[in-house]
Order: sequence, then structure tokens, then C-alpha cells
Amino acid sequence: MNEIVLESRGLTKHYGDLVAVDRLDMTVRRGEVFGLLGPNG
Repeated sequence: MNEIVLESRGLTKHYGDLVAVDRLDMTVRRGEVFGLLGPNG
């Protein structure tokens, strides 16, 4: 169960001048649960 199903290196997301995600590095492996919450939860 070590298979990588999602990987990000240096991901950045802008909405106009707002930086919502800044250089995100992450790895999600098969069987893991991952949640990314914003300011409104």
C-alpha cells in the first residue's frame, strides 16, 4: 500500500492578487484520506 495516487510539488494558485495556495508539496498514497480546508471550513 505504498502506491502514490496524487503528488504535487510547488503548486501555487492565485485568485487575482490573492495567493490561495503557495508552493504546496504533498503526496497522497493509496488508502490515505486527505482533506484541504479553506477559510470557511
